[in-house]
Amino acid sequence: MSTAMERDEATGLTWVRAITIDAASVGSPEPTSDLPTRIWAEEQLGADPVCWALVTAQRMADQIVESVPIFGSDAGVHLLLRRAVEGTTLRLLITLLTDDTDAVWPAPEPADAVTSYVRRQIPLEDVLRSISVSQEVFTRLLLEQVSVLVPTERINEETRATLSLVFRTYDLFSSAIASYYLRDAERWAQTTAAVQTRHIERALQATATAEVAELSRELDYDLTGSHLAAVFWMRAPRLVRRAPEAIEAAIHHLLATTGRPAHLVRWVGPATAQVWLQVDDPAAADGLDLELAHVQNLHLAVGSVAAGISGFRSSHESARATERLAHLAGPRLPWLVTHRSVQAITLLLHDLPGLQAFVIRTLGALAADEPRAEELRTSLEAYLAAGRSSRKAAATLPAHRNTVVYRVRSAEQLLPPGSALDSMELRLALRVCELLGPRFSES
Repeated sequence: MSTAMERDEATGLTWVRAITIDAASVGSPEPTSDLPTRIWAEEQLGADPVCWALVTAQRMADQIVESVPIFGSDAGVHLLLRRAVEGTTLRLLITLLTDDTDAVWPAPEPADAVTSYVRRQIPLEDVLRSISVSQEVFTRLLLEQVSVLVPTERINEETRATLSLVFRTYDLFSSAIASYYLRDAERWAQTTAAVQTRHIERALQATATAEVAELSRELDYDLTGSHLAAVFWMRAPRLVRRAPEAIEAAIHHLLATTGRPAHLVRWVGPATAQVWLQVDDPAAADGLDLELAHVQNLHLAVGSVAAGISGFRSSHESARATERLAHLAGPRLPWLVTHRSVQAITLLLHDLPGLQAFVIRTLGALAADEPRAEELRTSLEAYLAAGRSSRKAAATLPAHRNTVVYRVRSAEQLLPPGSALDSMELRLALRVCELLGPRFSES
């Protein structure tokens, strides 16, 4: 046996490459790590260990959000977290295979995540805690594989070797991340953008007239005027490297469309930018018609116009609420969403499990997650929106009037007994399904 093979066997080649998972039963999440990382991992490990890594990384990210809630407070942060955890998990398996701890760092996915954490002012303590949580989950799930794949007489030896390498790799990785975070934080603190970000953060908290006047001067932006806030982001983590260029072009087009007003831009990650525009028209958000060459995976959430320093905050909050809804809705919503068009639903997002229960309780069997039920829900919603006119509903769907009548009757039969078609609850549940689907969650 060659020296290389001896080294590989000592680090678990025979069982790492044998890792498998029933993707059909557990469901394989959409990959978030960079394509070159996944290609490299498949070349080194094979398809089954990579699939296991994707599922494991999702479980690790979910546990991090539960243990360190700040990583779930923002959709952009959560997406970058998943990308970083997935990329690192794939590299950890390669490390187990090759005994090369340099495979884990440096790497683009965790580096981009740390850059975002610095700009969002997520404390280093929370970043390191997230790594600790991921280590706990990864180690537990990895040892389950050892117990299944390694012969009984070798389990103790292989477990010790595996734990030693995992702990050593995580220690090196944590130290590297801490150093990178501190260096990036020092560089960021000296930039003009960082100074502006700190002023914007103060403005979002300010109430005193003197402080508002001071910040208006520092920002060269009248905080006492009327504001329209928005959030640009790119959904696919694999596009994060080209996101700034695409988002800057979209911001430029937005400014041109709205008459180039005074504005502020705050980057809160490599693929997310928050914007404020000084506007005079209360209906400015409704008149947006951005005919830019739309970049795939680029999204825009637009808040409501509001005045004064309180309006600076509330417009921003409405844009953020719209952004969160857009993340939850996915392809059910267009790339540009205004707060006014979804305001009622954004008010319900504080309790997703409760909202899910409300939908199921109100719609009954009509809440089924299948195409026929969706078709019936769409027809019933159009019928109610048309004032119970099957003719008008048929024109909006479009469908034949008799088809609408048949679908409405079929939908009624699926509703819980005693349901009233004119109830506000029914209309609201149908609207939630239209935007979010009948089954939804934060992940």
